[in-house]
Amino acid sequence: MNRREFSQLAAGAVLAQTLTRASVAQTASPPSPFKFSVMLWALEKQAPFERCIEMVAAAGYNGVELVGEFQKWSADETQRLMARIHSLGLVVDSMSGVRAGFSVPADSDLFMTQLAAQIEAAKRLQCRRSFFYLESEWRA
Repeated sequence: MNRREFSQLAAGAVLAQTLTRASVAQTASPPSPFKFSVMLWALEKQAPFERCIEMVAAAGYNGVELVGEFQKWSADETQRLMARIHSLGLVVDSMSGVRAGFSVPADSDLFMTQLAAQIEAAKRLQCRRSFFYLESEWRA
């Protein structure tokens, strides 16, 4: 490839990008090619949970990641907060909360108990991307 061919290729790429942006700008809400989420513990000192999810939605993110905060929620709180999350167009993208390790033999029972609780929480939170999510159990 010589300089002339390179310049033509570069000019074509810039023109294509400009035309693509112009066509996307004409649509009411362009689809995002990427889905981003925010780990809410990064915001928890900024505002209460409900305000944090509003901030995440306003910033244009698609989901939230939870790190054990859901473990303290009552059934009513879970239902209310999930309704709010969905009303903002968000999903629970991922979650963590199992603290016991499976590599410590003395913690095996604790690990299994926490894992079972995590699976149930993933169902309640409709967290389809948690590695604790089981397709067969979700549809049951």
